[in-house]
Amino acid sequence: MLPALVDLSAGQDRRWPFDYESVLSLHATIAAGVVQTGDDPQTEEYIRMGAWDVSIFGNDGAGDFLFEFDDAHTVGEVTPILEEALDAALGGGGVDSIDGEIGLAAAALVVAWRNPQMLDDEDTGDFSSWPRTTDSLPDRLAVKADQVLERMQQPQGNELFELWAEEDQAEEFVAAVGRWRSARS
Repeated sequence: MLPALVDLSAGQDRRWPFDYESVLSLHATIAAGVVQTGDDPQTEEYIRMGAWDVSIFGNDGAGDFLFEFDDAHTVGEVTPILEEALDAALGGGGVDSIDGEIGLAAAALVVAWRNPQMLDDEDTGDFSSWPRTTDSLPDRLAVKADQVLERMQQPQGNELFELWAEEDQAEEFVAAVGRWRSARS
């Protein structure tokens, strides 16, 4: 028996034990964007997975990333969190969707460090008080943030871009990323 999957997206702790066949079925439903939690098709409960809009913070990866800052209040504590996410999105080869979501969120937070009003139009939930200090971030983070924002607007080897293109929303995605790029200039 595999470990239980815990879903906290609905604000509840639901645990579902899975065997191998269930995991394969779950993989297919996650790929389709929903998880079915009931047995009766008439009463199935659906939990949306993944992304709800093209904005930088309109996805689970970015939303979860914000929790990394719960106990990070100084530049010394914030910098490694941001840098790790930026580096993952800039790694060699293609960018998978999760690294892309988190890398974009990190890039946006670097931009928002100097322009906190940029977060006003974003769905960041309870995330507040950014920047956490008046101290400046290291310049290398701004350089990496620029690189991530540029990289994520390119379709080649970019799974997140491909996913939005499949939904006919690539233009909107590029515009959302472009909003953050133009704020860096």
